[in-house]
Amino acid sequence: MHQPYGHQEYPAHGYPPPEYPAYGHPSPAGYPGYGYPQPMYQPPASGGAAITAGILAILLALFGVFGVIASASVGYDQYHNDAASEEVRDLFYLSAAVEGGIVLLLLLGGILLMNRKNAGRVILIILATLGLLGGFAGTIAGILSPVPVSAVPGVIGVLVAVLILALTLAGSTKRWCAEGRRPPYPYY
Repeated sequence: MHQPYGHQEYPAHGYPPPEYPAYGHPSPAGYPGYGYPQPMYQPPASGGAAITAGILAILLALFGVFGVIASASVGYDQYHNDAASEEVRDLFYLSAAVEGGIVLLLLLGGILLMNRKNAGRVILIILATLGLLGGFAGTIAGILSPVPVSAVPGVIGVLVAVLILALTLAGSTKRWCAEGRRPPYPYY
């Protein structure tokens, strides 16, 4: 019979191809034996979750700059207002300093995560956990206040914190950061 792609060489029926040993014979070096798991190929991790978390953290940091400016400007206005006490003025400056630290940590965590550094992932996990606690506190305080609509910013804070936490705790984010530590090619 004519073969369209030339003569096919198959071993005789009942015998395995020449590169595999017959049943019951030991496997050649480098090949797993019968019944042993085959080595798994794991495709490179996608950076989608990590990049999304990094961009979200950087955007939150940019929005946080407005909060720092607002707190500092209100503190400055209160400083020149004789009716305000010194404690009120200092409270706004303290608020601006704390917000500024959080903004810097968000920016640092986002940039480090985008550069495949696990430290950025850890920073964002810690900040998201603290944000989750603060969001819950804001939601509860809003619900207990005379105006229940004031709970909406707390709910938004909780949702954003849960999103960042989910993205940074994803297995693909961890693998993506781990792949950034490996050299791309083996050194000889």
